[in-house]
Amino acid sequence: MKHNQMKTVLKAFLVSFIIYLISVTGFNFIGRVFPPFRSFGSGLLVYAGRLIILFAGVFIFYTRKFSTVFPFLGIKKLTIKPFLAGFLPSLPFMFSWIGGCIALDIPIHLSGHSLVMLFLAFIGPGLFEEGLFRGVLFKEILNVSRWYIAGLCTGIFFGPAHLANLLVGHNIQEVLISLSAGFVMSFPIGYMFFKMKANLWTCAFFHFLVAGSMDALISEELIKAHLENITLITTAGLILSFVLVFALFGNNRFMDFILEQKG
Repeated sequence: MKHNQMKTVLKAFLVSFIIYLISVTGFNFIGRVFPPFRSFGSGLLVYAGRLIILFAGVFIFYTRKFSTVFPFLGIKKLTIKPFLAGFLPSLPFMFSWIGGCIALDIPIHLSGHSLVMLFLAFIGPGLFEEGLFRGVLFKEILNVSRWYIAGLCTGIFFGPAHLANLLVGHNIQEVLISLSAGFVMSFPIGYMFFKMKANLWTCAFFHFLVAGSMDALISEELIKAHLENITLITTAGLILSFVLVFALFGNNRFMDFILEQKG
């Protein structure tokens, strides 16, 4: 790798690390020291604060113009097709997750709290994580390498980044599962971002549906109580969804339709 390419990669890692350290690890540490900080109201502020820190980081280290922060991250004009492209490959996971819980008698239910969790999943795993890991780290590395190299580099960061969850009460087994899933997810989601020509909405919506379908239907306590079965269900669902990602986004007709290209 040439000197300028190495500088691009190292800068992307450094910027991503600084943003994540402040917005996730820092906030989680504050929540650990001051438990009231983890209340519902504070939680909303935390998620909003993470987005603000992400936008500020892109402004400071890359764009230097507020008007170009969103385009830099891949937050483009809202149209239905990028969301459809994120929705379709999420279906196997959601069917596996919901069907598996019903089959294994794991209690799940919808409530007013579920809607709140869906909202948090959209701005957390959806916009913030995809904005940071795909909109900054993956995209910058993709500029100087192939998509799977960018996926590998992103996974090396995104997987271990879940260690920060130890500060909010997750046990080591949960964290290791999240770490492994985060590493593997970097390849199919990175492929989506690559094939969608850096449109963040597709990745954000896919990630939101995967995370939100769990967060909205089950409590953290029930996940701990049924961790082995839930790990089995989620692993099967993720494998099916990832296979569908490569099948769909590797299909020229599907991509021409989604990108509105004429054959």
